[in-house]
Amino acid sequence: DRKTNLVQASIYDIEYQTLVDQEVDFSYQNPVTPSSNGYNVTATFVRYQNYLGEAVSPLDVHYPEGVNPRHDSKFLVTTLEDLIQAFPDNKINVEIKQSGSIGLEALAAVIDLMERTDEDYQTFSRMVLASFHKEIFSELLRIKKEDHPELMLSPATKGVIKYYALHVLGLDLFYFDTVTVLQVPPVEMGLHLDTKGFIETAHRHNIAVHYWTIDDPETMRLLIKNGADGIMTNIPSLLKSVMDAIETDSE
Repeated sequence: DRKTNLVQASIYDIEYQTLVDQEVDFSYQNPVTPSSNGYNVTATFVRYQNYLGEAVSPLDVHYPEGVNPRHDSKFLVTTLEDLIQAFPDNKINVEIKQSGSIGLEALAAVIDLMERTDEDYQTFSRMVLASFHKEIFSELLRIKKEDHPELMLSPATKGVIKYYALHVLGLDLFYFDTVTVLQVPPVEMGLHLDTKGFIETAHRHNIAVHYWTIDDPETMRLLIKNGADGIMTNIPSLLKSVMDAIETDSE
């Protein structure tokens, strides 16, 4: 959002849910209820894909008293196209949250949108697509190979594990996956992915490394010191303050 942009965020990380009319909506969780005020929700696990873009907004936020759902200028559901147009200079990381046939439809909708907006908004040069679902990532690889070689990807879990194993064994020269960025937590299953060596090895393959989700200033400082290319956080203002302090200390 614009408040986030005020702290000079260079990349937006979003989770994408497709709706029944193929409208693009942002939500980390597929069930509507946990992130809604419950208005018109008749079951605990009402899913986003059952709603039209024009109808999902009342379930999207807790509306203040006196503000009606679908107000002409307040609390509108944000679409991916809205974000692309509102912040033409920012990079955007899009994770396809849904799986199976619905996830494939969601991916197709994103690719279609990127194709339609690329000429005016350079979407293929500033958007990275990701998914933890095997069938979705396989389709991403097919699209990159057959239709859009310029498509930027972040690997699924299997791809990260392969990279880590080759890195540890000193055999990373055999890592040929056509990915742009690794998006990982600092530690996964006891394995430290936050080391300077891990990052430097990725850089030798022209792969960036982003870390999620970091809300602790000390961890932010460590990752920056080790050469991380990106930090995903729920508190952009905290990250900015850490970066400002590091810059001041270096002067």
